[in-house]
Amino acid sequence: MARNHFWIDILLELPAALVVLATGLAMLSDTQPARLLIVKLVAGFIAVSLNVVCVVPVVMRKRAADAGDLAKVIHYSRTIDRLSAVGLPAFVVALAIGLFWAFCPISR
Repeated sequence: MARNHFWIDILLELPAALVVLATGLAMLSDTQPARLLIVKLVAGFIAVSLNVVCVVPVVMRKRAADAGDLAKVIHYSRTIDRLSAVGLPAFVVALAIGLFWAFCPISR
């Protein structure tokens, strides 16, 4: 599992997070942001930042798994879980606002 999560983070999540961050910053510079946009950007920034930070324990957990160090695998797994406990709700908030805007364009 640690090996699969490592490759998913490196090949999918990290590039996606960086694209989301770059496009969010581009959107912010082009508009006078509404309050809901600011909430979306803050939530998205938290989610993206924690996803990028989470790459470190994912890599460390893979190394520990490759070395057969179960105690470190458990330690890094807990760290990943803690980061996800904050990042996932922030992602849900940003996604919900984005979907709301996508399907209710008058609300902007």
